[in-house]
Amino acid sequence: MRLRPKSDYLQKASWVNLYVLTKYWESDIAFYKDEIRFLYGLIDRYFIWMTQDEHIEKVSALSAELNQLDKTFNSLSERMVKHRSRMVLLLENAFVQEEEVFRAEHEVLEDDFKRASVDFRILKRKLFEVTETVMDEEKLQHLLTR
Repeated sequence: MRLRPKSDYLQKASWVNLYVLTKYWESDIAFYKDEIRFLYGLIDRYFIWMTQDEHIEKVSALSAELNQLDKTFNSLSERMVKHRSRMVLLLENAFVQEEEVFRAEHEVLEDDFKRASVDFRILKRKLFEVTETVMDEEKLQHLLTR
């Protein structure tokens, strides 16, 4: 993901660049949503085998975070579709005042997307760490109770 230059890039970027950037974000969101589906499946697959309350609580909390991120990405996706539609309208009927508002909205959308992307990566790492720990400890617990 690109880092926004400190200059006035968003105020001067071409419509084509902003459109391509928005399409790139939409593609990333589609990928994140696929990963979220995978993570839900991972949680479901191993949750039924958990016996320790501590593990159940950790995974339940992470599942709730994943659910919230899923909603965030759904909202971002809807906002991006509307944003892209507005961009097309502005291209057809360019008004300076509307263009300024659009570019400000673009900046907010970019910030929200970056924040959600970082949150997702952190949550994914936590889920993998917890899953690995739970699998090892639950397997050991299962072997000890035989």
